[in-house]
Amino acid sequence: MSSPNRIPQNPPIPPIKGSYHRLAALMSRLPELGIVRRFRELNALHLLSLQSELAWLEADFKNLCAEDTESECATTRLYRCDFRELEKSQGNGGGLQREALRELGGKLEAYS
Repeated sequence: MSSPNRIPQNPPIPPIKGSYHRLAALMSRLPELGIVRRFRELNALHLLSLQSELAWLEADFKNLCAEDTESECATTRLYRCDFRELEKSQGNGGGLQREALRELGGKLEAYS
């Protein structure tokens, strides 16, 4: 029977030499030993490339919106201010704007 005041012991560190599992177990018990590389330069480069791609996608999206706003079709002119109409635009011109908006959303999610 265990005593209520007894401090639980950590399970033993896996005995596998040179193992990432052993290193991870050790680092989890002694966080001050945790050394991980942050790849700051690569992260910055990745963010810059996403930012550049977002700028291109934004410009394309704004062009699509401008074209739809100048359309002769009353429904197409609504796409810029009515997301429901834009979503209902299966196979119509709004499909391009809708897909561009979704692509922007995916890139923004990766960027954030």
